[in-house]
Amino acid sequence: MKASRARVSGGVRLYAPGARLVSTRQVAAVVEAVGHTVAARAIGCVYGDMGLGKTVAVERALHLLPGRVPVWRAVVGVAAGLPQVLAALCEVLGLPSGSLTHRAGSAAICP
Repeated sequence: MKASRARVSGGVRLYAPGARLVSTRQVAAVVEAVGHTVAARAIGCVYGDMGLGKTVAVERALHLLPGRVPVWRAVVGVAAGLPQVLAALCEVLGLPSGSLTHRAGSAAICP
């Protein structure tokens, strides 16, 4: 039996037969937020309950970026605390653990 391949539409993998990406107000908000985050050379976080379309919205936003924009994606577990988020960021950015401050707010990262 041959496995079916997922269709890609607008940078998003669609696994359901006949599915298509529908742009919503929420997807547009994530696309705008990702654009501002990239322009500011900052770190952003998309969060919310399961099944709301966070991954789809982020994949769409990343698809719309120019190909030369470097993107790193850190995935953290459900209900992660600040130490887990910081550890995931350090890992994906290739920084030694503890490079980021252990308090909320802006932090300078100097490699």
